[in-house]
Amino acid sequence: MRPSWSVRDNRQTRPGHRQDDTLDPRAVALLLPWAEADAGLLAASGMFGSRIDVGPGTPDDIRLLGLLGRTT
Repeated sequence: MRPSWSVRDNRQTRPGHRQDDTLDPRAVALLLPWAEADAGLLAASGMFGSRIDVGPGTPDDIRLLGLLGRTT
């Protein structure tokens, strides 16, 4: 079985291993305003996927992932 990459912590993981994959709320609080302000720069860099719209009321960690073109 080919291992998958965890989006949240960038570690190589295997499904079902119950590793913590939560983002540090302090990191999210620091990075989210920057990512929102520089969303165009992030998209143009080619290092991230296309922005994913997540809708109103979405938790901040999911909003950050969406801005980076990542999913949970």
